Order: sequence, then structure tokens, then C-alpha cells
Amino acid sequence: MEKKPYYRQSAIVFLLLGFSFIFNGMALLQGADWLYWLVGISVAITIVYAIVSSIMIVKR
Repeated sequence: MEKKPYYRQSAIVFLLLGFSFIFNGMALLQGADWLYWLVGISVAITIVYAIVSSIMIVKR
């Protein structure tokens, strides 16, 4: 079993989650409510990417 695709998937998911934590911290510090939209969008993108990439890895 080749694990390289799983490592790549994990790295990208952690990167996207890191962006959502950064956006969340910026929203808390600045009090800007519009940044919460970026948090929600980045979490949604992360979930969609994780599901789609898992399906693509299994198909290979």
C-alpha cells in the first residue's frame, strides 16, 4: 500500500485547517464579523477536499 497520497492529503488538510484557525484568530482580535465567513468557507473547502481526495485515492 502506497502511503504517499495519504501523506499529501493530510498535509493539505492541515494547511487548510491552519488557515481557518488564522482567520478565526484574526476575527477574534479585530472584531471583524466578516472574517467568520472566511472561516466557514475554509472549513467547507477542507471538508470537500478531504472527501473528494479520499474517493480519488481509493479509486487508484
